[in-house]
Amino acid sequence: MSALHELGVDARTLPTDPFRGWKYLSTPARGRHGDVVIARYLNDSPKLFKSLCRVAGDALSLIVFRMRGMRVFWICHNVDGETETYWPLSTKVRRWLWGHSAEKIFVTDSSLMDIARASLKGVQEKLTPTSMGLLRVPGKRKREYDEAMLAFLRRDTDSNSPRPRLNILCAGRTGPKYIHFDLLPRLERELREGGWEPRFLAITNFQRDGVWSRGRRYDDFIQWCDNNPAVMLVREYIDFNENEWSEHIDLIWRALSDHSMSFTLFNACDAKIPLLSYQSGHLGQLIQREGIGAMINRDFTNVGPAVDRALAVNPGQFQAFMAKRSWSDGARLLLNAVTSKRLALVDDDAEQDSCLTMPGENGFQTWTARPECQAPHRSQKKP
Repeated sequence: MSALHELGVDARTLPTDPFRGWKYLSTPARGRHGDVVIARYLNDSPKLFKSLCRVAGDALSLIVFRMRGMRVFWICHNVDGETETYWPLSTKVRRWLWGHSAEKIFVTDSSLMDIARASLKGVQEKLTPTSMGLLRVPGKRKREYDEAMLAFLRRDTDSNSPRPRLNILCAGRTGPKYIHFDLLPRLERELREGGWEPRFLAITNFQRDGVWSRGRRYDDFIQWCDNNPAVMLVREYIDFNENEWSEHIDLIWRALSDHSMSFTLFNACDAKIPLLSYQSGHLGQLIQREGIGAMINRDFTNVGPAVDRALAVNPGQFQAFMAKRSWSDGARLLLNAVTSKRLALVDDDAEQDSCLTMPGENGFQTWTARPECQAPHRSQKKP
């Protein structure tokens, strides 16, 4: 949002989801909210009735947007499927609706374009890259965790061990696509067999009953963590700044099963901590290609060489990765695709009297741009 503001765009978040957009925007009291709608996540519901309601809600929202003359765009974060998919047919229909209704489909990194073309059949001509950047989401800062984590990661606790110590961070959401948690026991075993003394700091949150997240139960994983002295499991999201812990963390372990970008890459590069990933989805290949870490083969036959390669990363690679990706670049690519003029026409002193509407992760956002930077509506004729 701040990157859009810097381009002279008045962006706001509206408190609703894409499938509820029809209700929010059809209320007369809401007033006029913009000329452009950009949808983001299309996550499913575990309950079939709610899943079907989201399909109907998306269809109704798209009808309302068209009736109000609003142009539609879609930011496709996961090019091969949504993070939460419980009823595949519902998700497929929703992605079809937005894909065929959108003027453009934004892909969150240029490296995903080939995969997006193969995954999103029939709408390949609409695909265009944008960019993500460093994002700090403040959480609950709890000093008791700081003390416990520091005590766990201190290297002098294993001063008598002949094995080299390896502190690894594994943090983020839980769910079927976040396979770094599923693979943690295997990774720990392979590292020990390779002569390392690994310690894992796992930070996550479980959505229901302390053991369930996005259709998967984690009873066995939690039990493994509790019974393993080499693992510290923090069962809630906390304000963990990788920069503050970079001297205590050797590697960040991150593996996804889908084809999407991860904020973890930006946090790791900002803190100059190498990444260790897995041969699944897009993430591992990107990390290895960009030289900001290494990828473990699917059969775990190269764990030792991968760790050595990751630990030997040139710090300049982190800067190179960040230099090619930022929210400012993403905002410019986004605005350039939506408008018909070059972004040089937009400045901080611009008059702002035409609106754009964007749904965020849990709601819509509106932005305002200069009229000379707007593309004509379908109902308008080009000069």
